[in-house]
Amino acid sequence: MADNDDLVRKQRRRRICQAIIVITVLLVVAAAGVVLWYFLRDTEVELRLGDARFLQNARQITFLNQTNNNITLEGRLGLNVSRYLTPTDCRNANDREKLCLRWDGVAVLEILRENLLGPTTGTSVDITTQCYEVTWTPLSEEFIPQDCYSTSAANWYGGSETFYQRWPVNNGSYLMQPYVTWDHRWDPGRYDYEFYPDHWKYGSLQERYWVSSRGVAIKVDDSVPLHVGLNDTVTEPEQLCLMANFSHPYNNPTGAYPVLKYTVCHGGHLRDIHDFMADRYFRKPRGIPDDRDEVMYRAPIYSTGGRYGQWINQSTIMNFAEEIRTWERVLNFPSSDDWSTIELDDMWSEEHGSIDFDRERFPDASGMIGALHSLRFRITAWVVPHLNAWTDAFQEAMKRGYMVMDSTGTIPGLFGWWRGTAGVVDFTNPDAGDWYVRRLDEIRRKYAVDTFKMDGGELSYLPVHYRTYEHLDNPATFTRLYVENMARLGDTVQVRVGYGSQDHPILVRIADKESEWGYGNGLRTLIPCALQFGVNGYIFISPGVVGGLTNDGQMPDKELYIRWLQVSVFFPTLQFAITPWQYDNETITITRQLMELRSTLVLPRLLEAVRQSQTTGAPVLRPLWWIAPEEVYAQISDDEFMLGDTLLVAPVLDQRARSRDIYLPSGRWSDQLRGGNINSDGGQWLENYRVELREVPHFIKTF
Repeated sequence: MADNDDLVRKQRRRRICQAIIVITVLLVVAAAGVVLWYFLRDTEVELRLGDARFLQNARQITFLNQTNNNITLEGRLGLNVSRYLTPTDCRNANDREKLCLRWDGVAVLEILRENLLGPTTGTSVDITTQCYEVTWTPLSEEFIPQDCYSTSAANWYGGSETFYQRWPVNNGSYLMQPYVTWDHRWDPGRYDYEFYPDHWKYGSLQERYWVSSRGVAIKVDDSVPLHVGLNDTVTEPEQLCLMANFSHPYNNPTGAYPVLKYTVCHGGHLRDIHDFMADRYFRKPRGIPDDRDEVMYRAPIYSTGGRYGQWINQSTIMNFAEEIRTWERVLNFPSSDDWSTIELDDMWSEEHGSIDFDRERFPDASGMIGALHSLRFRITAWVVPHLNAWTDAFQEAMKRGYMVMDSTGTIPGLFGWWRGTAGVVDFTNPDAGDWYVRRLDEIRRKYAVDTFKMDGGELSYLPVHYRTYEHLDNPATFTRLYVENMARLGDTVQVRVGYGSQDHPILVRIADKESEWGYGNGLRTLIPCALQFGVNGYIFISPGVVGGLTNDGQMPDKELYIRWLQVSVFFPTLQFAITPWQYDNETITITRQLMELRSTLVLPRLLEAVRQSQTTGAPVLRPLWWIAPEEVYAQISDDEFMLGDTLLVAPVLDQRARSRDIYLPSGRWSDQLRGGNINSDGGQWLENYRVELREVPHFIKTF
């Protein structure tokens, strides 16, 4: 028994000694860590370049306001560079406007301050804008450049159209992913980031541009294989992160390392810096859509898709036209001198890509369109740039080498979509673009079709492993080339995509909305999308169909339909797929009142704003901060908008709501619904403003 007691005591002493040793080691490590932290803190090197401050070891950058020294932007550069690596200065002796740091075997960071001579004119005062070009050049394939900037203390705008569109955009959240155009309503699930739900991908219209309420903006170079994360809750919350990486769908045939290059500019307030960046990076429209006839502004567009789906033929179109004309007389719109538009949606052709009328469904397409013209209808045909594999057009394009090819470059790259298996015309090949435009022009001349509504053009309709005639450093360039070719068909064309294509005088359509109320691509996202298009430089926009997308005659909820119509009457175009007379007398009465409002109040201001915008590049539909850039509530309002600089619209967007709070920016406002004038000094809220189902609040700024 004594021997056992001795053994227990020895084991206890041994465990105590082991514990003491572990604790001692931990204390030594902790002490060393504290000493190291103090050492690094005390030896941190701050580099200065103009009003930028860069901490070399932490790689933290801060931009300061020249007037009050407040922070306009702060971020962390080179997230994949170890803090414990010490860089060397790689500047030349005369590089006074540049920082250059080299981490041997890792990367080179260059920050170049641009020499902007003299003040730049903002909207209210002369401001001095400072711009800095930031470039990461990898020296190793292991280094992936990534910089992140804080979004927590400001409101941010720009970037991409999205399914769950929010305004400001940093109210949304998107995982780090390739920044390419995408049809976010439909995803074939072919890409290596297919685990990421299609609705959470970036959308059909985008720019590599973001602007902040603190008077700072970021523009990423077109050549960068860009990935973007916004408020990525997994890795970088409350951050806008930019990464260069040759992961799919960016092709890298030369094996080059991915360079991250972008420009940061700041100065003045939100409107000042946005105007500066738009003048610098966006091309103003070369004209006005439908400039001569103004049909798309003055009268509705009627799509066959909502009521008839793919089941259209010559008799249904003629009956639809007669029905429209009968009800337009009842509703007193448009005026007798104006034309309306009928849009031939899905399956007017035998096959997608055949680019001709189905002769069984339309035995006399020319005669039908002639009769529709006599009824004062413009005719639009819906087309896509992909050709189903069994069509004659596909066979011809394949023989001519006009299709986007697979990775071998020997056969066309095919993909599946909801109407079959198809390939896409290669718009990087000028001859292919000429051929496709010529085919559409032949249809226009043969049948007297007036114009086209274009879908597609996003990267989601390219094959997985593709090869194009001209290599695409930036796959979104395909979208730009597609739009450039479609714009050759005239100023009445519609597209739904955009990238660097603001200069074309054509209508850009917001991606189809779901027939629902909320932020799931429903009514709540309509105004944010319109504002997003505008801040990206796309000023002539269409809201899509009233009530959201339905198929085969399904009817949107009546209240939703009416509230949707109340928003749409203030947009440049008004489009119906389900018509108001398919509802009840109340809906018909409300529609008549809204069309009277559009013709008397909205249309004159709309046409004035359209012509002004063509000259200035300002959007037709504008956020409240356009006239009040320093008012916080104007910056965050996502359910009000301006038509031009004087007409404010505050529609009801919530189901069963009969009141809402309305924010009026500084100024004197005339209440067009209730009457009376309101003086708003520094901004004013109208709380619990009563709004019946038949009403849409709107105000005119009188000074």
